[in-house]
Amino acid sequence: RWRPCDVSSLVKLQAQACVFDPKIFQLSAAAIGYDVCSKGFSQGVFVFEDTFEHWGNASLASNRMASALWATVSEAIPSANCGSGNVRGGEKALVFAAATPRFAETRDLDVSSGGWVEAELFLPPLGFDVAHEHCKTGYIGTVNLDFSANGGRNWTRLNSYEPAVYRSEKFF
Repeated sequence: RWRPCDVSSLVKLQAQACVFDPKIFQLSAAAIGYDVCSKGFSQGVFVFEDTFEHWGNASLASNRMASALWATVSEAIPSANCGSGNVRGGEKALVFAAATPRFAETRDLDVSSGGWVEAELFLPPLGFDVAHEHCKTGYIGTVNLDFSANGGRNWTRLNSYEPAVYRSEKFF
């Protein structure tokens, strides 16, 4: 049965078209006669999503968003200190801060039918932390996007983002 996506939705279908047949919808007790109506990122089935707006506090366990299938998050918390993304951004983003290695790793996701990664990244420019004391400019280290198809035993690098190359005034 169709229902709009909310914080309790685990898998989400997004599409940019809307087809609705009210007669079939009514006769089928709302089981058929519709397609999905939505605008946003790309069309498709989302098997993971976190807007970072539904964490009750700074702990991963407090996240109420069912589709945020994180296995572990280290040295990061949702915060409004650095702004948020341009496409689906609310008020918060996941902010990494510490001298130790920082990472966010999802639980195993079923991408056997294919898929893609959509995210926005913000690497503050030089001097940004002067006016925004809780949003530090990164000088060393690399942001890596890796993928594992065997539960984390082996990893494939999808992309790397060096702060010196990707610094920007806004999310990209």
